[in-house]
Amino acid sequence: MEKRIFLFDNLKFFLILTVVIGHFIDYITKSSHMMSGLFLFIYSFHMPFFIYLAGLFHSNHNIKNRCVSFIAIGFSMKILFALCRMIFFHKASFSLLSDSGLPWFMFAMAMFTAVSYFLRDFNTFTLFILFTLLACFAGYDESLGNFLYLSRFIVFYPFYLLGQITNKEKILFITQRPVLKIIGAICIIGWGILCMTQTGHLIFLLALFTGKHSFASNEIFAFYGPIYRALCMAITIIAGFCLMCIFPNKKLPFITKAGSRTLQVFFWHYPFIYFLTGIHADKLLADSAPGKVIWLLTSILLTLLLSTRIFAFPVKGIQKSFSSGKN
Repeated sequence: MEKRIFLFDNLKFFLILTVVIGHFIDYITKSSHMMSGLFLFIYSFHMPFFIYLAGLFHSNHNIKNRCVSFIAIGFSMKILFALCRMIFFHKASFSLLSDSGLPWFMFAMAMFTAVSYFLRDFNTFTLFILFTLLACFAGYDESLGNFLYLSRFIVFYPFYLLGQITNKEKILFITQRPVLKIIGAICIIGWGILCMTQTGHLIFLLALFTGKHSFASNEIFAFYGPIYRALCMAITIIAGFCLMCIFPNKKLPFITKAGSRTLQVFFWHYPFIYFLTGIHADKLLADSAPGKVIWLLTSILLTLLLSTRIFAFPVKGIQKSFSSGKN
């Protein structure tokens, strides 16, 4: 069995924390310029970097079972979210083959895994270059969107491929150098400050960071869309590298273990957001600085709570159901 690398579990916990925080502050960005900047900062790296880490551990074994597991979790999330909307908002909505919300990630993961297996005999670096070019120009096709999760698959697949071509031992050796930890911290803090102080000038990039919008979302992309897409991808890669430099490769109390349970946090956190917004907690807290702090602290506490073993259901059960058998 391959020795577990603590760095990646620590990173995964941080990333799932930013996912939950990002979904919380999405409800208060209109009332806070700083929250809009923090939202932009988080979205500039969190999901693509998650996908990069998934690619880093890509395996061509048990492909069918893993893909079906991802799809089963995705549909379970769709059903759970639909029930939450019915209960808390009295709205009935369900989309079978598209989704602008969280479930897209599970279906995209199934696609990343399956496509990489199908293309396993081709040079991965060449595929990375080709799919990066495709991602840069795909925004001109307005038909791409949430249907079959195609836009996010095309935009984010290069990060999965980048993970595949990365040597775990080499990247671990490089990023744990003390001087790079300092440089990485300076760069990531600098980018965060830039996002929160220059939000008005940078917020247009958010449409590209989410991966689901075409270039038609902003007229500035009409001629320079591919350049801006390449810029956003470069920002994500640099931010991800800096984060790898910052985090330690050692077992941290609770955090490292929680980093191996990110999928259950991903599965359960939005029903809690549905509940809180259903009782208008977001509106009650959005109008004051202390209220915004409480809202943010709630997202952090929720992440910690959902990282405990009790919330492993049903994700762990679904994974176990498809963990055996032959492809």
